Amino acid sequence: MLEIVIAQIPGKCQVFFNISGNVGLRSPNDVIDVQLVQLGYACAAINPANSAPPDVKALWKKVNPGSPYSGTPQDVLSQAIAAHERVKGISQDGHVSRMAGGHLRHPGPRGAEPYLLSQLCNNIFDIMASTYPRLDLHQKCPLVLGAHIKSLFRN
Repeated sequence: MLEIVIAQIPGKCQVFFNISGNVGLRSPNDVIDVQLVQLGYACAAINPANSAPPDVKALWKKVNPGSPYSGTPQDVLSQAIAAHERVKGISQDGHVSRMAGGHLRHPGPRGAEPYLLSQLCNNIFDIMASTYPRLDLHQKCPLVLGAHIKSLFRN
């Protein structure tokens, strides 16, 4: 199940979604978690504010939110995660990690580094600014993720 993490960052995304477990190689790959990560890459691919190289954005564009995920290195989502790690110059562990303790950053070799997941949430925010955090309103939001998001924001 997704969790909501609130951050106080003026003028930026302040609501982040945290996954229940890692997504990627050798990971639990819960369906809702996978669909959130897939949506994050679909948004990163078209986000003009994202400075990733064109070849990486082209790979991210191949990620189809809602597609079954095999968890193998050949899966396009695994390749998208690996490309994201490469571009950011971080550990090549092959997965998007759950944010520990509700923090958006974790200790890395160069100091505090943002989790890939927080970066993906920022990309979704940039694309959906007027309706975020209602991911269910995004045209590419998969049904399972959309239903879960609706349940989080019911009155």
